[in-house]
Amino acid sequence: MAQTINLSRSTKCYLSTVTSGWATSDTFRVNILNGYTFSQDVATEVIGLNEAGDAPVRGQRVFNTALNPADFSITTYMRPYFSTNHNAVEKLLWEALVGAGPIDTNAVPSTTALTIDFENSDVHELLKFYMYFELDTTTYRLDDAVINQAEIDFSIDGIAQITWSGQAATINATTAPTTSLPVDAGALYIKNKLSSITLADNAGTAPGTQVVDFSVAKVATAAHGLSNGTTYQVDVTVDGAAVQTVSWDPPVSSTNTDMINAFNTQVQGALMDIDGNGDLIVTSGTSGSTSSILLADAAYVGTEFFAAQTSWTAINAATAGTGTAKAYSLAITGGSMTISNNVTFLTPEELGVVNLAIGSFTGSRSVSGNVTAYLRTGSSNTGGLLTDMVSATSTITHDFDMIIGVGGLGNVPRVELEMRHAHLVIPAVSIEDVLSVNIGFTGLGEDITQKDELEVRYIAQ
Repeated sequence: MAQTINLSRSTKCYLSTVTSGWATSDTFRVNILNGYTFSQDVATEVIGLNEAGDAPVRGQRVFNTALNPADFSITTYMRPYFSTNHNAVEKLLWEALVGAGPIDTNAVPSTTALTIDFENSDVHELLKFYMYFELDTTTYRLDDAVINQAEIDFSIDGIAQITWSGQAATINATTAPTTSLPVDAGALYIKNKLSSITLADNAGTAPGTQVVDFSVAKVATAAHGLSNGTTYQVDVTVDGAAVQTVSWDPPVSSTNTDMINAFNTQVQGALMDIDGNGDLIVTSGTSGSTSSILLADAAYVGTEFFAAQTSWTAINAATAGTGTAKAYSLAITGGSMTISNNVTFLTPEELGVVNLAIGSFTGSRSVSGNVTAYLRTGSSNTGGLLTDMVSATSTITHDFDMIIGVGGLGNVPRVELEMRHAHLVIPAVSIEDVLSVNIGFTGLGEDITQKDELEVRYIAQ
């Protein structure tokens, strides 16, 4: 009987949160690049004999001790598209990288951008999903897959792409999903050669705090009716700082007072510091004075929650950030960024059986990378950056607001990668025909407990 050979060119890849009953809301087709891998091996233990004498026994036994987690790696292009909201073909992969889900929790589409952040990333277990590789004659499914790492490539002679790698519990032969959200026909490609970087050195600027007194806020009138059973997203922005987001479910009672009281309790518990008076204290940005609390959902994107308050600075005196950050603008020649969850799988070690992994857990979250650029003179270019950093001998941790505009910050489509507190190392000079510098960076939170190392924004149009 003739045997059919499977060719990688025929591969179709699907991502799903279910193993049957597929729907376009939970199963997605993604196009992957050549060079993908998936494999699984077994851990073994060899026991051998070694004795003296005229006729030594020299045999050995081999035991399969554990089925190791499967490893996989796929590469996708960064492909934003717009259909009612900004979105991306690879959205589920971002969702799995930065939190536990469900879909649209960590990668949130809106009319302004598809926004991915780490607000819900402090979890032991990330979103588990199923990855299907449909080949010529069979389909392999990776069960309980988790994304450990994503590497974004900035090579200027290529198309913006991400290499996703991770592990799964097992690999099984099965059938491909019969229903999936197809690759959107309007999904766009991004040219890396248009990419640019802006840096703002936060040294010399002083953050402040915004105190929200909820005893005053409670007298405000809700801007619109809310529905019990609907989850709303609450965005708090203070003095131009990073948006801090929590999800909120209105209580069963529909009275305005009860809703505001519930808002008060849940937002206070989910955001930052609370002082002894029950006020919400949010760290401000480094400049500006506009503060707001916004409520956003599918029906009320960006709607002010309390109609009577347009600026929370009027509620209680805020200490605005002071100082002006020095700005730099760089034209890059290459580089990459790596986002890692440092995932570890846990496997029992019982005798007499082949042990299977029972799950995975996250380690330290890290965002790091490097970019290269020509060494250009000028205060706001790479030469000025090198001079300023070399002279900052007393600075232990450099603090930059770093925005990498994949595709160009003023262009569409583009993807913005913003690290509001990036630590930069002193650029290393490379002596070539054209002198260049290599700038290493690490995305940090505002402090070690915060989850704002990176925000990703896909903008299609």
